[in-house]
Amino acid sequence: MLIHLWEILLFSFLILLSNPFGKIMAQEKKQSLFIYVSLRNSNAIVVYKFDDQTSKLNLVDSLTVNGGPAPMGMDPTENYLYVGQREINTLSSFKIDDQTGKLSFINSIPAADNMAYVATDRTGKFLLTAYYASGKAAVYPINSEGQLQSKAVLIFDNYVNAHSILTDPNNKFAFIADKGGDKIYQYKFDENTGMLTPNAQPEIGTQKGTEPRHFVFHGSKDIVYFVNETNNTVTAYDIDKETGTLSSFQNISTIPEDFTEFTKAADIHISPDNRFLYASNRGHESIAAYKVDELKGELTTIGYFPTEVNPRSFAIEPSGNFLFCAGESSNNLVSYKINQETGELEKIESFFVGEVPSWVLVKLN
Repeated sequence: MLIHLWEILLFSFLILLSNPFGKIMAQEKKQSLFIYVSLRNSNAIVVYKFDDQTSKLNLVDSLTVNGGPAPMGMDPTENYLYVGQREINTLSSFKIDDQTGKLSFINSIPAADNMAYVATDRTGKFLLTAYYASGKAAVYPINSEGQLQSKAVLIFDNYVNAHSILTDPNNKFAFIADKGGDKIYQYKFDENTGMLTPNAQPEIGTQKGTEPRHFVFHGSKDIVYFVNETNNTVTAYDIDKETGTLSSFQNISTIPEDFTEFTKAADIHISPDNRFLYASNRGHESIAAYKVDELKGELTTIGYFPTEVNPRSFAIEPSGNFLFCAGESSNNLVSYKINQETGELEKIESFFVGEVPSWVLVKLN
């Protein structure tokens, strides 16, 4: 049957009408946001998928992980997840399915002790671990398939309470927050071997009772922010990019001036665009929000936003539009919309996730 040119043009025009934005071409793959929560007393890691149309979280997986899973970390490619099982002193690795967000077990190794923190270096070739009660730190190799290697590169045991460990964005230096020692340890990091070497200035002291706990790096400036557990402050430090040493330039409270009850700070994160910084308070049961000065990196308090009981861990998703916080004592996960103009938090929903949610991670595939 003969098809006239005008029929072809009409058919093409009708397709364009049904795809007004040019969707006749191959559509881009829609990204999915997954949230991972470790449940220490439920012996599980639960996985939620975020629906950007309804702002709801839908459970997609619940994986049994014995031994009190708590601290978690992802490699830079977000292909692998690592978890510390605190009751059995074990480290485990999992493969993340990009499409479903589900986890599949890779392997487990004995850990140096009862770990409080795990994170990879910036290449994903090494797992950095900190041990609060025993005052240790250890580094373990990771092979190209995400498998943990059981022989540690090093194990240090000279801290009072090593609470967190991270390499800087350039992967040249590493820092350890020694909460009980009121110190921050400074190291040179060899990304080829995973070795930590004490810096020329191996440590800096903080004021007695400060107790630095977690820290986060500014995304574009040589600045790092430490949240201090006991005196409920955030301290901002300049990083000398040549020597890898820190010098403080600001100290700001995480709680209102008129709050006098017991509280202690916990976690800290910065928005992907570096405009806002957040820190959680256990006791005040809030998340403190700050505006980050775009030139100097100084912080200005925005406000304090109510959250779940004992907010040990929270995470900000890669677009910077949403924040997810776990209440370790309420057993709930709460989601917030981040106001892109003010940095204020608007609560979306709160719901039960399991017993003792200890860590929150996010992944955008």
